[in-house]
Amino acid sequence: MREYIEKVCSLEVQIEIEPLIRKYSKYYDLMDSFSVTPQDLQTNRNVEPRITFTVNDPTDRPKEEVWFTVTKQGVKISCISGVVKDPYNDGRKEYFMTHEDCFEYLDQLPRSWRLFTTQEDN
Repeated sequence: MREYIEKVCSLEVQIEIEPLIRKYSKYYDLMDSFSVTPQDLQTNRNVEPRITFTVNDPTDRPKEEVWFTVTKQGVKISCISGVVKDPYNDGRKEYFMTHEDCFEYLDQLPRSWRLFTTQEDN
């Protein structure tokens, strides 16, 4: 995880995101995909650095994508349904969990992430 960030992110982003990296690096092996945005704060001043990842959760429903976005405040989960018929609704539902709840979820996989969240108002 840290090697990837050193390779693609500016030093400013690395410094800003280091506390989150320390917290989540132990779970890197559980992550199917992983990214950090922005990679350069000079051109993205209004974007708070964040980590986004997915995990292989056997309780996820078929045709559903689940993305975890980690910021200083906590973890937003975006659950996107693969079956969308309304052009004004992308099938996305958003949930929130604390860092502690996310660690508890990752430590106990494969129970569903839904047990550790609250749904956000959209």
